[in-house]
Amino acid sequence: MLTKKDASLYIEKIPANKFFAGKTVEISYKEYQAIKTEDNTVEVGKFLGVDEIHLPHYLWETMEYMIDVIRHTSHTISLPKEISRMSLQRLTMPSVLKQVENYNEKGLITSIVLDTYSLKKVLFTFEYDTEEILAQWNCSMFDKIVHSRRFVYYENGSLRSRVRDLCGYTEEWEYDENGKFLQYIRNWGGKTKIVNGNSDDIIEEESDLEGLVEYDQTGAKIVYSHNGDKKIIRYDEEGRIIEAKFYEIFYKDLELRETVSYKFFEGKVERTTLSAGGMKSVVLYKDIDYQEEPKGFSMFDGCEGNIFSCIRYDAEGNEIEKYIHTYFENDLWETVYYLNGIPERILRKEYNILKDLNYMYTEKFKQVVQYCKENNLFVGYGNPNGKVLVIGKEAAHISKEETTENLEKKKEELFQSNVSQWEHILSTNEVPNYDGERTISHNPLYAYGNQYNSWDKSKKGGTSRTYLNYEKLYEQLFLQGEKLQKINFQKEFFITELSDYPTKESYKDNEIEALRKQSIEERKPLFALPFFKEFPIVIVAAGHYPKRYKFDMQQIFDVQWEGEPIKVGEKYWYNLHFSKDNKRILIHTRQLSNRVSNELIAAIANEAKKFL
Repeated sequence: MLTKKDASLYIEKIPANKFFAGKTVEISYKEYQAIKTEDNTVEVGKFLGVDEIHLPHYLWETMEYMIDVIRHTSHTISLPKEISRMSLQRLTMPSVLKQVENYNEKGLITSIVLDTYSLKKVLFTFEYDTEEILAQWNCSMFDKIVHSRRFVYYENGSLRSRVRDLCGYTEEWEYDENGKFLQYIRNWGGKTKIVNGNSDDIIEEESDLEGLVEYDQTGAKIVYSHNGDKKIIRYDEEGRIIEAKFYEIFYKDLELRETVSYKFFEGKVERTTLSAGGMKSVVLYKDIDYQEEPKGFSMFDGCEGNIFSCIRYDAEGNEIEKYIHTYFENDLWETVYYLNGIPERILRKEYNILKDLNYMYTEKFKQVVQYCKENNLFVGYGNPNGKVLVIGKEAAHISKEETTENLEKKKEELFQSNVSQWEHILSTNEVPNYDGERTISHNPLYAYGNQYNSWDKSKKGGTSRTYLNYEKLYEQLFLQGEKLQKINFQKEFFITELSDYPTKESYKDNEIEALRKQSIEERKPLFALPFFKEFPIVIVAAGHYPKRYKFDMQQIFDVQWEGEPIKVGEKYWYNLHFSKDNKRILIHTRQLSNRVSNELIAAIANEAKKFL
């Protein structure tokens, strides 16, 4: 602990996250390759894996208190039988597989649901007082509340008492209005212990077994542990620790094992640890008030919410390891890990919005649906609020033997189904759930999403080659190349077509060709609507259709062509177009079906990433 303890350090502050207001959010921690650029900055490289060791501190507190009670009481605790049957080793290694958080309309977290290797559906619920200050949180396992924290405040907002309760085994701390400790009461299985504030016994959450305590004439605190080790803690005039020396028994004498010193500046604190062997670590905290010391130089420190950086040196002063922690909005962060001065990997806290009660469809998209209804046109598939618009050649494919009459019928069926579904979605304000479990359906929001991320050559739930390429592009743009088990590009892509007649270009029938030309002409005014200029990234994957059917991309999308095609290998190409304000890009390339090279996908993704 950095400062002398008072009640303010034990107020659990949960600030409102306005961005997450009304949302259900899945939290994940992902590792990426770190790439050092020519100008000595560090960029995120390819996806390496999901990190499962980061747990909410609420789970750690529950586990630590549960184990503390189990080890120090002879009574049987009324825990769920599933927990009672677990070994302590399994119980204390709860790697998180899934973490879902729910927020109310004010942005306050109301619940967290965790799936771990050992425990399924661990539920944390949070209650607040009228001032939106945390009053209680509960942890439920196997449908039973096993652990609670309760907080009571004075009218001036200072902490009056705090209680932790494990199935009736309770500890309570009471304070006066100035934050001074008054009394500690522990009731474990009917055995009560009471310690008053004027007692020499130290009772705080970290330990009540600290040992004998005395103070020297300078005010330094000397703590003698039960095994004979000793630590000396010195404070400044404001009561902050400025130095701590740790001694341990070596044969019959005490030897200095470690010295920890603190420097305070600009509201921050720098903590330097020097070992007896000369090894040194330096931790820079972003805030003076923190409760816990680092757990050592480990990946756990990289997600501590109050650390800017940590550097470890060898006895000669050479940097061995370092991490730099950067904080972003919405409680997200990124940690860059260095080894011998070289960036090795990046760990990021990320989120997926599973449900958004504030989700809104724009008036510009509603205008598109209405226009398509009035003019018998196909709308499209995917997320109309996504960041990428993809325009292909044809709406769908039917066999070559189909007559033009059947084409008209199929087009009408496609139009009616698509428009009516969008009308229903708009009328109910259906909230997309791109990351949740759902069946494969014709819902245009998902467009066959959740198909397996493989070519469906064996009819075993895979997808088309076109959708595979769309998925590759999505994973390059938004997931650093991480391959998902099931396709989910619809989360950020909105897909439509130049022609809404369901045929293939290879069908050279004159009547079909005339219908295709007519369809593209009918759809030109549609693409000129404002909605299609809302996307920062537009990909026209239609080959030579724009030239053949006089589809003027520059005029319709208000962009300017750079003037030269960019070649990728011997077979592939793309053209770049930019808006005047350089906030939008249009990439024109071949149809993304059949066999498209990964090099072309990567090249398109690299161009488009700049506009995310």
